[in-house]
Amino acid sequence: MTRSAVLALTPLLLCLMAAPLSADIIHVPGDQPTIQAGINAAVDGDTVLVGPGTYYDPIDFMGKEIIVRSTASAAQTIIDGTNHYERAVTFASGEGPGAVLDGFKITNASEGGIWCFESSPVITGNILVHNGHQGVWPGSVLGGGIGVIRGSPTISGNTIRDNQGWNVGGGIYCQEGAPTITDNLIESNSAYDRYSIGSGGGIFASNSAAVITGNIIDGNWASGTYYYYYESLGGG
Repeated sequence: MTRSAVLALTPLLLCLMAAPLSADIIHVPGDQPTIQAGINAAVDGDTVLVGPGTYYDPIDFMGKEIIVRSTASAAQTIIDGTNHYERAVTFASGEGPGAVLDGFKITNASEGGIWCFESSPVITGNILVHNGHQGVWPGSVLGGGIGVIRGSPTISGNTIRDNQGWNVGGGIYCQEGAPTITDNLIESNSAYDRYSIGSGGGIFASNSAAVITGNIIDGNWASGTYYYYYESLGGG
């Protein structure tokens, strides 16, 4: 190749190197058999689209800024934790708002539905029901529906119903961080343990700058010596 040809190609090569790679769409179960396999195959910016069905393996976003979304309704796309003594969904590797979980029913997870540790994902359009009921040790379930420690996730437009936190946080547990909790239905959740010391049936917040707006919070209860906050935030 002549020097003039190289010089002519150089701007084009630089443009190609600078251009962002297009995001991929990974279909489950079409391209990958499980949701976790789809996550494993994804890179930042990708979308994992999940078809209707029941998926029994827990999932971990592994620090990836990806969208995991159902193609049908949450009622038709289920992450079932029946066979596992752990959270159904984990964000614990510094995920930011580019990590999105959208449109799943999360149920029967004995240690709680979603765990968010030092991460700030978007959790939207999900149904969390019957999680945390099989906690092995008192106090082992911090947030029957969603547990947040030192994270600032956006939790919006979810139904969080009939979950149980052992001791604290039947629906949502927040410790430190600054989660945004908006436009959710949080009802019929409970917080107690074998010693009957329970707080925050709907939402428990400790040293947290949580922003809580526009939610319907009803029928949650906690048993014990005191309630944290009040009925509109999950006591009483």
